[in-house]
Amino acid sequence: MKIIERSVGDYGDPNRVIILDIYGSIDAETSQNIRESVEKWFETNNVLLNFVSVPYMDSIAVVDLDKLLETVKKHGGKLKLMGISRKLRNLAILMHLAEVFETFDIEDEAVASFRAQAA
Repeated sequence: MKIIERSVGDYGDPNRVIILDIYGSIDAETSQNIRESVEKWFETNNVLLNFVSVPYMDSIAVVDLDKLLETVKKHGGKLKLMGISRKLRNLAILMHLAEVFETFDIEDEAVASFRAQAA
């Protein structure tokens, strides 16, 4: 699995969004890499996880994402998901986690949602 970090917005802008593009399958071992990447940013930025290039995620990784979302919220951060495949959505629904995550199909809509919440 590979993660590429990029941002929309200027440094110091409260509406800045850090986008973590994730490439490859996610399991219990690789989900730790996602946690580490998110933890670098969530206290000062909005974080969007892009799953467009994720073909597979195991159930342990989904639970890890739920725990990560709880951590981000406790620290006042915002974490959203984008590009979740139908297969991954179904896994989240089966695990009763679908209602916990705010998800988007289009990057511009996801980025705009952070700004709308700040207004």
